[in-house]
Amino acid sequence: MGGSLLRSLDSLEDLARWRDEVINLHRQAILGISTVPDVASCACNGTGSRVTCPVAASTLEALLAAGIARMRENGELAVDADPARLAMGLTAALRGGSLLAKTTRDIAQLEAALDLALSCLRSHSAG
Repeated sequence: MGGSLLRSLDSLEDLARWRDEVINLHRQAILGISTVPDVASCACNGTGSRVTCPVAASTLEALLAAGIARMRENGELAVDADPARLAMGLTAALRGGSLLAKTTRDIAQLEAALDLALSCLRSHSAG
């Protein structure tokens, strides 16, 4: 789940859109419409069309950390928010939730994991 959507990530709203795209891609794969070969391999290119571009987990985490850092810099997140740690948690939620969704064929597993991770991130809101 990389691509330009994550490269331009700079708000909680952007992160919510990324979450929705991840869920939609996995939902399609679970329903047999498409495949998601690896949790970090499909992305939205920012225009709404899907592209497959393998992204290493470390790259995914780095893109998330950079976006979270921009949110902290623009005042959306509190100064004590740790971008690296929050990105690590989001990546873990994505990887674990994706694995559970694939093995149980239940997208709710991934939705819950990402929603809890995003809830934790939102708890660091500056407002």
